[in-house]
Amino acid sequence: MVHWAGNNTVSTIWSCLAAHAAVLHLDGVERRLLPEKCIGVFDCATVGDHPLTHGLASSFAIPHSRHNELPAAELAASGYQILSHSQRAGADTFIKQDRSLFVFFQGHPEYEVTGLLGEYRRDLGRYLRREREIYPAMPRGYFDDATVALLTAFRARALAERSEELIAQFPLGEVERAIKAPWKPAAARIYRNWLTFVAARKQRRPAAATVLPLPRAPEARVAPRTVIERRRGVAASGALWRGPERRRVSALR
Repeated sequence: MVHWAGNNTVSTIWSCLAAHAAVLHLDGVERRLLPEKCIGVFDCATVGDHPLTHGLASSFAIPHSRHNELPAAELAASGYQILSHSQRAGADTFIKQDRSLFVFFQGHPEYEVTGLLGEYRRDLGRYLRREREIYPAMPRGYFDDATVALLTAFRARALAERSEELIAQFPLGEVERAIKAPWKPAAARIYRNWLTFVAARKQRRPAAATVLPLPRAPEARVAPRTVIERRRGVAASGALWRGPERRRVSALR
């Protein structure tokens, strides 16, 4: 799919785990496991000039949620251009131009307001069911002070009364009413810039350009089996015939 996208698209976006997989496939840059999950809304700074960054503020917020990272220094050494970077979350958006412009997000500009809350509550449920032993880290920069206090109190109770049933008492409604999505203006600008870029490039592309279909896996070929047929009319001699299964075989009656 990576090679097909490179040869048949104007641009492709690879987000989070897909970005990690594509970079590993293209240039062998391996992701690194973080000491703890990177989750929260992080301030990012624009560090590269490109049509994708036009109109963005010098600093903007983007959600991140992952256990691994691609080091910015290794990306730059492999020819990737870093467009935005966070002091806490590392490389945010980066690109590589070949026949297609590949755009990589380590964050999640597409997240809705409750996206990080859903992930946090999912990880909390895993802790209460004893599917993980470490209580999940609270998303950074996502909750206001009152919500942090509320969730800290729930954490103390969960550590003391760890059970699967406790998830039903998670203060979901109160938390949902308090959270906001400060990354939405920047996210909308990034995607608007990307769509504008794609539209402009398509107008300049030769009219005869065609999109090749995705390659199909080769069909498995099964060698014909050898079967034995007792020939009609020679039953007394017991003559046998050996041949491929696809030959029509008439059963003796």
